[in-house]
Amino acid sequence: MRIRYLLLTLCLLVLVAFPVWAENLTVKSGTAASNGDNELVAAPDAGNQITVYKIQVQNETNTSTTAILKSGSTAMYRVVLTSAGAGIVIDQFSGEPKWKLAPATALNLNLSGANSHNYTVWYTVERMR
Repeated sequence: MRIRYLLLTLCLLVLVAFPVWAENLTVKSGTAASNGDNELVAAPDAGNQITVYKIQVQNETNTSTTAILKSGSTAMYRVVLTSAGAGIVIDQFSGEPKWKLAPATALNLNLSGANSHNYTVWYTVERMR
């Protein structure tokens, strides 16, 4: 009886805790390889903003590269990825977004060299309030 109650409670917690916002996420993957800014997510229309929930970036080369995540031209996060396989995962699946970008601004990845980096971004585009 206790196990049944525990399993029922666990199932209810999963149903209640499953974030509704996750159903609206867009996931975009690709490769950035240009020196300077690489657009990961295009700027939305005026009055809208990109909200980032999770992002992953990984160096595909053996060349150490500084990677800067940017809201348009404003730096938000900086890391040095030293070799192939070095990467970062910034995860905020608690229901609160990691970053809300400036309105009508692209999400960019600035690379210090023309070195290939793969990325995946989980995000929404929301109307400003």
